[in-house]
Amino acid sequence: MIFPMATVAIHDKPLHSKLNDVVDLCRDSKNIDKRRLRDAGDVMQHVSTDRLLQVMSDGDKPRADDDASKCRIRLRDMRQELTDSAREAFTGIGLMDSGDRIYISGNGFYPKNSYMGWHTNSNSGGLRVYCNWARETGKSGLCYYHEGFDTARQVSLDCAGWNFRIFRTDYSYPFWHSVFSKTSRISIGFRIR
Repeated sequence: MIFPMATVAIHDKPLHSKLNDVVDLCRDSKNIDKRRLRDAGDVMQHVSTDRLLQVMSDGDKPRADDDASKCRIRLRDMRQELTDSAREAFTGIGLMDSGDRIYISGNGFYPKNSYMGWHTNSNSGGLRVYCNWARETGKSGLCYYHEGFDTARQVSLDCAGWNFRIFRTDYSYPFWHSVFSKTSRISIGFRIR
């Protein structure tokens, strides 16, 4: 069992090849849906402990909804190829069994100074594997707080290139998480159940 969040290395050439196709896809701005893009101001304010406490005071928040300034990537016909490559890679390293279902649970392009606010994904439980690409080391990452276990907000910084994070959203206590980026960042998430 992975608890509560782990950073792993996944050395699978076919998966990396498909993920690099997404990086190439993002080089053409017509493949980026910029409708949600807006000035986020100080992105660290949106992922701060104060903001987490404010959001938590309203109860569970399954989705970030409008509390984000990222863009959706228009994956088009790449969705199935990405999912198939991920299934093979994740089965090969024991993250999932051959009978498990896998879905793309999110995809986003984070331009410099963008974020996704605090949320729990409690409405769609299961194992999450997020494949994140960052242009620069230490300028983007995942903030998280596992209610009932963590004593303070935690931060997992991205390294330049591909980063892989695994966490569960079906514990009895919420796994709060948010994203910040002060550089270009791409995120492709998979939900396994």
